[in-house]
Amino acid sequence: MTNREPTSPSIGLPERLQQPIDSLILVGFRVVLGVTAWFWAESFLKQDQYVAIFLEPRFLFKYPGLEWVKLWPGDGIYWHFVVTKIAAAFLAVGLLTRLSAATISFSIAYVLVVERAIYVNHYYLLALAAGLLVFLPAGRRLSCDNLLWGRDSLRTIPRWQLELLRFQLGIVYVGGAVAKLSGDWLCGQPAGLIVDQASQLPLLGPLLQMPAAVAVSTYGGLFYDLLVVPMLLFRPTRGLAVGLSLVFHLTNAATLPIGVFPWFMLATLVVFFPPETLARRVQIFLTGKPRAATHDARAIVGLTATRTGFRLALLWVGIQLLL
Repeated sequence: MTNREPTSPSIGLPERLQQPIDSLILVGFRVVLGVTAWFWAESFLKQDQYVAIFLEPRFLFKYPGLEWVKLWPGDGIYWHFVVTKIAAAFLAVGLLTRLSAATISFSIAYVLVVERAIYVNHYYLLALAAGLLVFLPAGRRLSCDNLLWGRDSLRTIPRWQLELLRFQLGIVYVGGAVAKLSGDWLCGQPAGLIVDQASQLPLLGPLLQMPAAVAVSTYGGLFYDLLVVPMLLFRPTRGLAVGLSLVFHLTNAATLPIGVFPWFMLATLVVFFPPETLARRVQIFLTGKPRAATHDARAIVGLTATRTGFRLALLWVGIQLLL
């Protein structure tokens, strides 16, 4: 049995996007996002970081047209992150899934808007990913929602939902490649500064002191961002792409103060694998036997596969491409 995704030359793109696939990939994404959002909120509460960022400054920078967005009064920003942690835990276990995802998306977006100076691209990614789960049936399998409301498990989803997750993650890499096409990056900055600052690290430091370290970091980062998504989708290069991703993200985690971002991107690499891979691995882990392929007619019932849902997905993609 191979990990190759099923293809059929006899059907068109719309039909292929509506093909049912195993929904476990959506469950895994929900759990990873919930855990990531919990650590994101905890990073602001740890050692009262929220005080130094939001309460001590006498002035918070705003985006043009959003000056009306004010900081919560009193201890509001503290409770903002506490509520976010609760919502993140709820999302991970699938409790009030859509509401929890909406809360996380609003929470991160609010932080980005209320203080422009702390913008980092992975905050933006987490806000978008959480907003995406508001419209996807992420709480319809292996969730507290199913247990509490007595709903049947939704074992399959239309393929376009997986492709939407792939787009949401893949656009980060493409955007990173486009950003690295600037003159400063191609001339070795800021890669040179990062290499200099990290050259004293115990294990990575000696490698970063080599003459070619700056050039490797500069062009290696560019070509990694540019090629990693097609490499992950192409089975012969998938193993190499995973290895390069480990090097890339672990190096970033060691040299840059970017928090949960490297771990989130590593954990979500499975989204680019064939959809049955995760289900098969989990089944083998739990029972020792591979799982037989199943099809669930409920995957084509309701918003998850209607034209309305598909149009919302296209609108989501279009807005991000325009921005």
